[in-house]
Amino acid sequence: MLARLLLAAMLQAAPVTPPATVHVDEEQAAVAWLAQAAHPLSGADADAGELAPIAERLRGATIIGIGEATHGDHQDQAFKASLIRELVRRGQVRVFALEANRDAARGFDRYVRFGEGDPVALMRSKSFFKIWRDEEFAGLLLWLRAWNQGAQNVVRIIGIDDQDAGRDASFALSFIARYNSVLALQLRHPLAGLIDATVGPTGRKSYAWIAERTPAEIAAAKAAARALADALDAHREWHASADYAEARQAAETAWQNIHIFELEGAGSKPGERPRGYYARRDIFMAANLRAMLQPGETAALWAHNRHVAETVPADAIAQGYTLVGAELKRALGDRYRAVGFTWSTGSILTVAGDPEKNRINRPEDSVLPLRNDRPREIGSVFGRLDPDAAWIDWSSRPHTPLLDRWVTTPYWFGEAGWGVDPAHWQDDALGDASVSPFDRDFTVLVWFRTIGPSRRLPAAQ
Repeated sequence: MLARLLLAAMLQAAPVTPPATVHVDEEQAAVAWLAQAAHPLSGADADAGELAPIAERLRGATIIGIGEATHGDHQDQAFKASLIRELVRRGQVRVFALEANRDAARGFDRYVRFGEGDPVALMRSKSFFKIWRDEEFAGLLLWLRAWNQGAQNVVRIIGIDDQDAGRDASFALSFIARYNSVLALQLRHPLAGLIDATVGPTGRKSYAWIAERTPAEIAAAKAAARALADALDAHREWHASADYAEARQAAETAWQNIHIFELEGAGSKPGERPRGYYARRDIFMAANLRAMLQPGETAALWAHNRHVAETVPADAIAQGYTLVGAELKRALGDRYRAVGFTWSTGSILTVAGDPEKNRINRPEDSVLPLRNDRPREIGSVFGRLDPDAAWIDWSSRPHTPLLDRWVTTPYWFGEAGWGVDPAHWQDDALGDASVSPFDRDFTVLVWFRTIGPSRRLPAAQ
């Protein structure tokens, strides 16, 4: 269970799984209930009639987290794109929030609202994560542009992630330079190394720059990012500017970026990181999303399962872990709901190898066959149903002794981030200690019998 939560912070495939012991009577009770309660789906391209009951179950939510079991399969991404379209058509969503950096999301927003920019070039930006440079996301982006051309309830896009400190700091400095060029130069000086290394077509990722810095250099950059935000706060005469809020958000996320990776620098030892270190990013993303919503707005959040889940097990909470969804659930109650995904067999587009070793210099993605239908993998239970895809409303589960025990079984859900180590895919002993009922993770769970790789756009030549 702890490894599943590390996925929320590191977004890498968890290298451990539960023991192989299966409680047959509990699983039989679960299959019997699922056979009666699960709603069959035609597949990833479910039509509006199939999506309407899910949308209705989500009605009344201010924020709807929509996850994906893996970052590299077609079915999850295609289905979530279709669900977002349905939520927009029904007026349940006015904001499309992304687990993406501010700069990338700003480009998408300008495109879907005003037709500015080339959507392919925007998706190829180094500010946007490669995992979603695919046909599934591109199709949704084009649909939102078409929707906004004729709709009264125009949809806007926001990015809530904080992994692009160089561009964020540069944007905030450009805003300040319009009013005080001397102050902008003074504030830029201690951030120049970060900005110069990460901004531009050949720029590196900010965490790669941070990983090569000494603790003193990281502390200096962090202090400089805070000074940037403080300067924007102090000059109240700027606050009425149309883009002040975005400049202030940019400065804040630049600081957040350095803060969430500050202990990844040269000489850092993972065992010395404080309690709650890996929760920082999720805490910030939840706060960013709430702060960026205007009164009365409703949002759909596009992210990974392990970001949008509504609960965190007690043992993980004790060690300082949290999730975006858990933070939103705590703040919003029933006005936050989440949709999660799982599967039984198939393949995904991913970095194959040890994700921790490949974290800075990642090899190219490849198609990797995987299984999620072995004992104590949840696909082994759903795989006994008749349809090839289905969704379940967890609130419909009856409270019987067998089902109450079943939902506390430590199953794996086939969750993978940007990389998977095939030699350790869900194959080590985990143990049964302190597992929260997994039916509390999501309001709705969508299952596919078979998944295939996401359809990546061609690379620029």
